[in-house]
Amino acid sequence: MIGEGEWHDFIETGLYKNTKKENRISYFRDEMIQRTCRNSLDGTLSGNSDILRGESAIFEMVKEPRFVRRSLADKLLTAIQRFPDHTSQFARQFTFIPSFQPNVGYVFFQLRAPDAFRAEPDYRDKRQTLLEIACGAAKNKFPNLIKVIGIGIDAPKFAGGTNAEDFILMPCESWPDEVRA
Repeated sequence: MIGEGEWHDFIETGLYKNTKKENRISYFRDEMIQRTCRNSLDGTLSGNSDILRGESAIFEMVKEPRFVRRSLADKLLTAIQRFPDHTSQFARQFTFIPSFQPNVGYVFFQLRAPDAFRAEPDYRDKRQTLLEIACGAAKNKFPNLIKVIGIGIDAPKFAGGTNAEDFILMPCESWPDEVRA
């Protein structure tokens, strides 16, 4: 409980101001989640996931505590900065990021493709398939994982100011040999 006038005093403390400053990096990730939720509410979200009902990648992402969101956002932004500047027409980069939740991990996938390829009607399907393969590869490499959350985007360095995210939640408690292959 906060008494009359105490909130104003609290937000003026160094601790509060420093916490807000440290949290700033995590807002990148929050914006991605908010944009996806807004698209769902607007009816403009593509794919076959109903993020408002049941488990989804977004549902899993919002479970992360703020201090972990800082670290995850930092790793996402670092991966974006490290995407090669001088690449051929096609380039991809996969980054594995562990969650604070035991047995959960993230795969962050960036793809650079020529504009003509990105304009093809099935481009997003192809990008999603590559993301799904990468999530499966993460499960194969880290057999302890029971959930893999995939985030796929066009490499921001080459996306021309517009981008769309793909999210995958791959539940993988059961991982039979035919799926592993």
